[in-house]
Amino acid sequence: MNDSTNGFGIWDELENYTEPKQEEKDALIKKLQSGDFTLSYSSLKAFSVSPRNFISYKLKEYKETPAMIMGNVVHCLVLEPDIYKDLYYEAPVVNAATVEGKKAWAELYTKLTEKEFPLNQKGTPIIPKLGDLIAMIKEETTERDEKGKTTKRGITVIPGTQAEEAKFRARMLLQNGATRWVINQITQTEVDTEFDICGVKFKGRIDGLGPGLIADIKNIPDASIHPAVGQIYRGKMYWQAYCYDIATGGDSDCYILAVDGNGETSVHRFQDRHKEKAEVEMIEYVQQFLDCVERSHFDPAIWDQSQDYWLRSENNPYGINNL
Repeated sequence: MNDSTNGFGIWDELENYTEPKQEEKDALIKKLQSGDFTLSYSSLKAFSVSPRNFISYKLKEYKETPAMIMGNVVHCLVLEPDIYKDLYYEAPVVNAATVEGKKAWAELYTKLTEKEFPLNQKGTPIIPKLGDLIAMIKEETTERDEKGKTTKRGITVIPGTQAEEAKFRARMLLQNGATRWVINQITQTEVDTEFDICGVKFKGRIDGLGPGLIADIKNIPDASIHPAVGQIYRGKMYWQAYCYDIATGGDSDCYILAVDGNGETSVHRFQDRHKEKAEVEMIEYVQQFLDCVERSHFDPAIWDQSQDYWLRSENNPYGINNL
């Protein structure tokens, strides 16, 4: 089967391929094995899928996707409007694939960074992909001290159509009676928290905090009641509620403020049974995580396992699901 003359020599190439982030992955595994790590609701949720998914999440943790940027912009517009213009710059509504669009984005790049892109033979700026360009502007407008610590966050440029949608979602959250009732009670925003579960350090950031109240804004595909509830459970958002609740003393009502691209909004309050369920599940997964770290000392490849990780046993050594 592996005879290259039969066309299967490509298997060797595929199996021996070095992934682009292999060095980062190896360094991350060493940190885990040394005990030098802090978890979050999101990273433990990633591990609950598989060890491989956890590693993938950690290596991509700081890469902002369009969905993440949308969520961050809506958060800022609703919870921290005073700093919106310091953190975000709205690009004009143009098609970046056209000559006019490329020129508009190149001018914007020059305005914010005082740098210029080279021109092709027709005099059109040669710009990178839009996502890469936005990342470049943020990086080049970030200020750091001599030790490399960020002293001023860079500017995130928002494509015009995305900015319009973000403002639409923010308006819907502020105009709706149920969501506004929660928002009006928020006295602190973007609150960093630290707490322990089974001796493991966790960190998190609360969107909104008020007397006896914790609020988190979620931009989701469908905020109508029943689909939103399904997304809350599938996304294990009750874990997040439990984390924030124990981090703030364990005596708060936790709310999800959901909004979608159609302007639908819904508010969901967790009950004690949700937090109790989260406690049981998170303790179980933390223990599974620690076991995975310990076993990786003898078998680092355990971090490559997908669904087979949960299925392997003496009677099922390859981790195959029997239908």
